[in-house]
Amino acid sequence: FAGACASCHSGSPASASQGLPLEKSGATHAESARNLVQFILHGRQLPPGAASVAMPGFARLLTRQQVADLAAYIRARYSNEPPFQQLDATVNELADRAGLP
Repeated sequence: FAGACASCHSGSPASASQGLPLEKSGATHAESARNLVQFILHGRQLPPGAASVAMPGFARLLTRQQVADLAAYIRARYSNEPPFQQLDATVNELADRAGLP
């Protein structure tokens, strides 16, 4: 988390203009890990001229296990929801679909 996410999502005043606070993200609170894993893998691309901030994807930088660990950490740290079910299977399915190692 510290190396990939904290600079934009730490909740500090310096990061407030960068990324959505993770406790406010629907992906953090969703029943399925699918959207959160998609964000971690592929980021968020914006159309030209959009007022929001894009997010890089980390598919080529993180292993599947690191993606699963990161999603589990975000869920535990920024949500009162129970752990994601079938998290490893979700990561593997989405990584396979994207042709990732």
